[in-house]
Amino acid sequence: MLRRSTAVAEADRNEAEQKRAAAAVQAGRLVVRGYTYAAISRAARVTPQTIAAWAARAPAESLAGLVEDAPHNEPLQFGVPAAERHPVPAKDADMMLELQLRILESPRDTSARSALNLLCAQLRRRGYSLQAMAEILDLSREAVRQKTEQVPDELLSHILPDASTMRQTPSPLLERPRAWLTAEEVARARELIPVAARHRAPTPPDSEVGRAFGELMNIYFAGEARGVTTYTMAQQLDLTPAAIKHRMARVRGTLPPSMRPLSTDGAPPTVLDRPGRLGDFSPETTPNPAEVASSPG
Repeated sequence: MLRRSTAVAEADRNEAEQKRAAAAVQAGRLVVRGYTYAAISRAARVTPQTIAAWAARAPAESLAGLVEDAPHNEPLQFGVPAAERHPVPAKDADMMLELQLRILESPRDTSARSALNLLCAQLRRRGYSLQAMAEILDLSREAVRQKTEQVPDELLSHILPDASTMRQTPSPLLERPRAWLTAEEVARARELIPVAARHRAPTPPDSEVGRAFGELMNIYFAGEARGVTTYTMAQQLDLTPAAIKHRMARVRGTLPPSMRPLSTDGAPPTVLDRPGRLGDFSPETTPNPAEVASSPG
């Protein structure tokens, strides 16, 4: 997914639609397999809204035959209505219908209304969905929710979830260490951003603006090489993720393939040095991204 999203960001106008279609197919297949927009967006380093837009464009034939993954031995639930995942037990469903019938026959029967509210709240506490109860009562989910909220919590404190509504095996929490820009990088980037904002394509690379832009891009690429996401950089620098992404994508797209930044193989801080082509890394010998992007040819 990361390769697909990177290809979309680096594609020119003639190839953008083709690359975007390939990313849409991949995103759609992952969604059908049961992964959330947020999980896919973290892998692809784009926003969940972008994943949702891509998945919506996936052609139906590319999704044929896919089934939901079943991690941690959890039951397959993709495409299964909420009422069918954990249906209300028949005994409780009959009681709900009986109380509902009493209310319809005698709208002033407060005892039946209170009993139905209590039963709905108990079923909700036992793990059954609003949709499952709404389909039995032929009401909206909001109407069922309002019934459950009329019951004090003191009457429900002893009720535990039913075994049928609990996961077979709890999903483990995966702790992922989050990478950050260093304090020095943040301080220097904040100094460079106002100057680099004036950078345009014709800006001379040896000018003050050109040098500031190149140094700022080196900070971005160095952070990306260490696993710092654009969202984290944006949070630290008070920018939008799109602003950082567009700057980096523009530089990537104008660099020759042999000199494009690396982000996954442990490249050195400026990630533009290629052993055998530009020599060992050093600030003096490694080209500035802005200089490479602005150089003719």
